[in-house]
Amino acid sequence: MVGLAVVFLILSGTIVFLIAHARLTSGSFDRGEIQRGGRAALSVLADKLGSAGLGLPRMLAIKSYVPNVACGTVVMPKLEVASLDFRREWTLAGTSGAAGTGTLTLANPITLTPAVAVDVPIPVGRWLFLYQGAGPGARGMAAVGTARGSGALTVAVDSTNYSTAQSTLDLAVTAPINGTVNPTAMLLVDVNTFGVNCSDNPAHPYLYWQENGGSQSVLANNIDTRPLTAANPGLGLAIGDVLGLRFRFLLDTNGDGQIDATVAQPSFNTDPSVATNDDVAAIEVTLRIRSENMDPQLKQGCLQRGQDPALCAYRVEEFTEVIRLSNLNTRAPDYIFVHNSAI
Repeated sequence: MVGLAVVFLILSGTIVFLIAHARLTSGSFDRGEIQRGGRAALSVLADKLGSAGLGLPRMLAIKSYVPNVACGTVVMPKLEVASLDFRREWTLAGTSGAAGTGTLTLANPITLTPAVAVDVPIPVGRWLFLYQGAGPGARGMAAVGTARGSGALTVAVDSTNYSTAQSTLDLAVTAPINGTVNPTAMLLVDVNTFGVNCSDNPAHPYLYWQENGGSQSVLANNIDTRPLTAANPGLGLAIGDVLGLRFRFLLDTNGDGQIDATVAQPSFNTDPSVATNDDVAAIEVTLRIRSENMDPQLKQGCLQRGQDPALCAYRVEEFTEVIRLSNLNTRAPDYIFVHNSAI
């Protein structure tokens, strides 16, 4: 009996140790997964947001920003940024249509720059940058309305309402887009969208990246959409605020290269004295990611304090990074388009 008692004590201690070790290992694994997910998400954000405005007028670098997009019972922001795809450029023979819609006619035979470029089809919804190739004349954005096959000489446009920062274009020959000349060239535009998806799996909202209206790619699982149970003065957040995803825009209002203002939402307007989206020099991104499972120790503490474990029993990690928009073009009204046939 003494021997059995000793064995029982040893086994009991071993079991307690294994349980504690399992909990510790599980917590370390959760933290590791959160850290890896957060770093990977910030890496993609830094790459895509850092390319915003490449080859475009500053006014068109940020396509849209919606701070309050419904995400379950809370709201989350959605940001769209744009940059040029330099791989090929088409020469236009003419444009026709009216405000908001129209047809682009390509030079026949199809002229591409660089000359070794291969013509490609253009899917519905892809945005195009139209400009006067011979100088700083007509320029603006248009969305493809009907899929254009490789080799086709016309491109149907169903929208020229790119954003509130750009007036609706009129592609009619009698009313060119800047009042004097029609565009003579076009390039593809890459539009990257970032937001939080709460509908695919409501229990596990995820940060997504969407390129040119395609399918959503998961960047980080379990974005924390729960309201804060305590204020976060460092981030300027109150009890009840949600910090799953947040963008703040850092402005260089006088063009000296220094950040001199911060806004929660840029202003889009055709009047540059009113708009601030062309002053954005950097974007601060904050993510808050929670663990997949409740932490037993945190759960016990929640219950002891009389709190709902669903609100306080998950481990969370916050990630913040300031991403510089170094590819924004000159602030001049007639921006400089750099043509490089090696790109």
